[in-house]
Amino acid sequence: MTWDVVDVELSDAIRACDEGLLETIDHSTLPAAPDGTPATEDFLPGTLHDCAVANIVWSSVYAYDSSKTRNWNTPTTMADFFNTKAFPGKRGMRKSPKVTMEFALIADGVPVGEVYNVLGTEEGVARAFAKLDTIKDDVVWWEAGAQPPQLLADGEVVFSTAWNGRVFNAKNAEGQSFEMVWDGQIYDLDLWVIPKGSKNKEAALDFVAFSTATEQLVHRRHGFLMVQHAHHLKLVLALSILMPVSIWQTICLQLLQTLKMPFRTTTNSGQTMLTN
Repeated sequence: MTWDVVDVELSDAIRACDEGLLETIDHSTLPAAPDGTPATEDFLPGTLHDCAVANIVWSSVYAYDSSKTRNWNTPTTMADFFNTKAFPGKRGMRKSPKVTMEFALIADGVPVGEVYNVLGTEEGVARAFAKLDTIKDDVVWWEAGAQPPQLLADGEVVFSTAWNGRVFNAKNAEGQSFEMVWDGQIYDLDLWVIPKGSKNKEAALDFVAFSTATEQLVHRRHGFLMVQHAHHLKLVLALSILMPVSIWQTICLQLLQTLKMPFRTTTNSGQTMLTN
């Protein structure tokens, strides 16, 4: 075993734990919040698992270069991503069924709250592939998170699915004129896991505890939401100047109304989706 701690997506963490590939993590060993709230109560629901501890919340969205669009013809929906007549040009998409299949169904008119029920059927899978077929000649597949901003910057694509943190960084740290379309966004988590048989298990557990303390999570906040209740409203207010008003209002409302259950988690794939 080479690695002691690995950062993975939620579906991978769940699958690896179910297959016995990961060490279990005692959540009682995680540090309490600054106000003394135990980690088991401070972490958002769905972010602590038998073999994994979440460190950020992020979304899959799609982005475009606003310097190359007209104000009256900017994309606003997932259906626009698939509309090559109104928005001609290449599309960047992740070379993975995760998110890609969901986006296809959303674009085809499936309500976000029903996507995984539909995708759990043979007819739903066929429907997603049929929608993807409508743009298959215009797709540029990407595999690494750094690729979508580069594809947009180089003008190789007009739209690209992307991880919101990558677009956030390109826009606010590198000065790119990118905008994100949040319609149909899919929430996910990055989580720390410890491979079974790690030779440095205790040090790995210490690292997970240290890196998921509130003080350390604050430093990872740029473009992401933290996985603890602590500081959430302060963070959203700080990011509000960088978000469309409608998105900011939606996030604030959801934090106030649904902090106890901010995700819709599916048991089959471990994917999480924001529902209406």
